Amino acid sequence: MDAETIFKNIDLDSWQTVLQQVGRLIIAQKNDEFWKLRNAGAKNISFPFWEDDFKVFRETNKAKIIELEKKRLVNKYDKRNIEGEYLDSKISDLQFLQMPLKPDQRNEVLVALAQKGVQVYETEIPLSTDVYFSLQNITIDYHSDNYHDRAQWKLTVKAMARWFKTDLYPASVYLEIDRNIPQWIEEGRELKREFDKIEKIEQINANSIKVLVKNKMRELGCEYRFNEKKAEPFQKPKKTKDYLLEVKLQKGRELAITIPSAKIEKVRTLLDSLSTYIDAINNVPANVRIHYHKVGGGEQWIVEENENR
Repeated sequence: MDAETIFKNIDLDSWQTVLQQVGRLIIAQKNDEFWKLRNAGAKNISFPFWEDDFKVFRETNKAKIIELEKKRLVNKYDKRNIEGEYLDSKISDLQFLQMPLKPDQRNEVLVALAQKGVQVYETEIPLSTDVYFSLQNITIDYHSDNYHDRAQWKLTVKAMARWFKTDLYPASVYLEIDRNIPQWIEEGRELKREFDKIEKIEQINANSIKVLVKNKMRELGCEYRFNEKKAEPFQKPKKTKDYLLEVKLQKGRELAITIPSAKIEKVRTLLDSLSTYIDAINNVPANVRIHYHKVGGGEQWIVEENENR
């Protein structure tokens, strides 16, 4: 699977980061290669070691992965939470590249942190924090009881009072995360400014569309209503807005058209076709109605055989 194919399979609406999707796609590719060899009768073959290929791929395509990850974040989240989601992306990606430690290695990590000057607190008080340590930009605490929503390690970014689930990792991982937090926060703020650019473009498009609709309706001499289309249930708050143009027709009918705000040229083409639609519908007799039929609704439709065929 080459880079182009892998990037075509990236889902920009996924909860997984682009780096994690790339890793899983490469794992799937290696698994396929392994089983093809096994099914072909090959013997004495070991399970493919995918980490080397993954490392080479991510280093070779680092810029593309970063670009797509920013697109995923802007596509999936909105301005209100993009900084926190960017932090989540960077922290989870760094941890994705590490191997979690076993629970019995906890003391090794705590000793290593203490040797770096980190103050570590431990307690055996029931329903309390078992382990807690604070670095410059983050804190880590561990609960072993179900009272705290099952046993878990928790990483909290001080500047944002935002916490993330984590695992037990070598002390070097926590120290690296701590060093990078200020830079990641600034990068998240920079990404947030992308939404300001998007909003400005959307406002310019909206104003242009209103002018286009107004001019076309004046040209056609039609009565009309033009409003922002209501959002669908569970629609993303930042989804590009659409508009609804309702044109009053003859015989008590009206024409309702969704006007997209993202592509001005598409709107021009749609408005240029209006006169054809209006004339066609106005010429249909008043006793004729057009409805949507239910797809797969179990209706019985009659098909008459044509003897001349």
